[in-house]
Amino acid sequence: MKMRIAVGMAAATAVTNEGLRTRYSGPALRIEGDDQVVQLAGEGGTQVFLAGRPIALRSADGVLRAVKPTDALRVMNADTCRDTWEGRFVMAVVHPDGSCDIVCDRYGQREVYYELGSEGGVFATDLSLVPGALRPSGYDQAALAHAMMIYGFRPPKRHTFYKGVRRLGVDQQVRVRNGRAQVLTKPFRPAPAQPYAEHDLERYADAFIDAVGVRASAGDNVVSLSSGWDSTAVLSCLVKLLGPSKVKAAIVRMQYAHRSGMINNFEIERATAFAKHYDVDLQIVDCDYR
Repeated sequence: MKMRIAVGMAAATAVTNEGLRTRYSGPALRIEGDDQVVQLAGEGGTQVFLAGRPIALRSADGVLRAVKPTDALRVMNADTCRDTWEGRFVMAVVHPDGSCDIVCDRYGQREVYYELGSEGGVFATDLSLVPGALRPSGYDQAALAHAMMIYGFRPPKRHTFYKGVRRLGVDQQVRVRNGRAQVLTKPFRPAPAQPYAEHDLERYADAFIDAVGVRASAGDNVVSLSSGWDSTAVLSCLVKLLGPSKVKAAIVRMQYAHRSGMINNFEIERATAFAKHYDVDLQIVDCDYR
């Protein structure tokens, strides 16, 4: 699923990536995408280009309701859709005057890579669509240091490994006006500290079950079971909602080195015990890193 939004002088440059076609073309704005990019027409000439999967709308009281991509027409305001939608998506909203807003889901699960210059810029859902990544002028030393020193081996959220090529962060969106693109950041407002009681735990449990439920499949669901809290909680929610027959689990048995041998015996043992407790099938996949 690929979408590329070119602004300013970059909009006049034809894309050569196989599988992309022009979905919108204006004086200083061009949107290209593959066949998986959904295009919707709104009222008054507004157009929406959607890459990704919105899965639920959040009501004022916090309840999630499963949605289809066509429900994008209900939430045309780019300033509020990030807080209203649940899912993994990037949305470009083109207004009748040719201006455009680019927004991600509120957790930034679907990446937007970008490169800005004095004559315009490029925003894309895939790094291969950004010129600065294909012909790098250098490497971001802070991003390289982070990848080598911090567990996870990745650059920080707003970085890439390439100079001048960035990623949208959480609570960031793009405003395109008159051939110029501006990255806007929503001000961070920390939640007030307060004591938590039993009803708060119940609210959290309900929200967690709702979040798993809207992501679940009516058919088979496979959980990558590490035996830790996160994956085991997801497993238990799926069993509660769908029953054990529609849930499966998988874990990797890691042969890490000749000296140390298999390094996750304790995870295998715990995952096996959890799978037995919830009466789900556990597939153990051997992976040899040696």
